[in-house]
Amino acid sequence: MKLFPISYYSVFIVILLCIDKKKASYFYPFMATTSVLGIISVIVGLLYPEWDKKQEEYVKTIPFNFSYRDRVIFNMCIIFVKLLILAYWPVNRSKKAYFISLSWVVGYIIVFLLNNYLNTYNNGEGIRNNTYLQ
Repeated sequence: MKLFPISYYSVFIVILLCIDKKKASYFYPFMATTSVLGIISVIVGLLYPEWDKKQEEYVKTIPFNFSYRDRVIFNMCIIFVKLLILAYWPVNRSKKAYFISLSWVVGYIIVFLLNNYLNTYNNGEGIRNNTYLQ
């Protein structure tokens, strides 16, 4: 099982923004960074289709199996959303905000590595048939 890219999990932080703007502001460094890197990644993916294939080896992206026209439309919408995030997300550059954002990334990396480890040693079946855990 492949995970989605870390930026896909920003949906949970957007929901947090709707609930509590102050708490969501602590994710400003994460949201700003993933928005900028996401825009760059989308543009590179549109210009060089090999980028999407290489990315798909590690994570599962939603528009990978779309037609080229649909992928362009989807990615233009993603760029628009990322620009909105950059323009309207509540800015918080405190040490606490950087710590929380970094913790979010470290948590994702741990889950990503654990997922890859389990898939490597269990033929993609994850934790279900792991004889080492039984």
